Amino acid sequence: MSRADHVAGYYRFHAPIYDLTRWTFLFHRRRAVEWTGLDGPPRRVLEVGCGTGINLVRLAHLWPHAEIVGVDLSGAMLARARARLAPFGDRVRLHEGAYGVDDTFTGWPDALLFSYSLTMMGEALPSVLDAARRDLAEGGRVIAVDFDDTPSRTFRHWMRANHVDVDGRVLRSLHDRFHTRRQETGQAFGGLWSTFLFAGSPRR
Repeated sequence: MSRADHVAGYYRFHAPIYDLTRWTFLFHRRRAVEWTGLDGPPRRVLEVGCGTGINLVRLAHLWPHAEIVGVDLSGAMLARARARLAPFGDRVRLHEGAYGVDDTFTGWPDALLFSYSLTMMGEALPSVLDAARRDLAEGGRVIAVDFDDTPSRTFRHWMRANHVDVDGRVLRSLHDRFHTRRQETGQAFGGLWSTFLFAGSPRR
């Protein structure tokens, strides 16, 4: 079974409790949404790993004239997102599947948001980031917020058991493929792990 299959199965169980629990440790998501307007209001926003749609609602309110699409592997998570996004009609659309396996979004988004999804990509991380670099419209930007690293081997192993890689690899991979436009880092729970906010433009 692939990492994507494991993640989709994991969220079939976690979808009902996701919004009740994740706010306790998924920090800076609102700021990541705000950073999608780094160069002015975007016309088209793509969120990869949109989950239950919390960020999509924030994006729809923040950018009332933008087209917005959310992509996620989990049908259970998207079912919750669909109900939450009903008031926005077809201005916010959902796409179920793995991001980066085709050119569906090539040249489409002005802003591409990854909110705590890149650390769940596993071996697909390089291809996902290459797809993001390919898909961004001219002058577009990628925005990412996620776990960075941890000094605790126990915490790293526990997170990996929950399909999250907290090993510093994501931020390094972003730097390899994107010019840094803005970046912030921080510590959580007394240094148990570090976090990052990143905004960048593609290295062509």
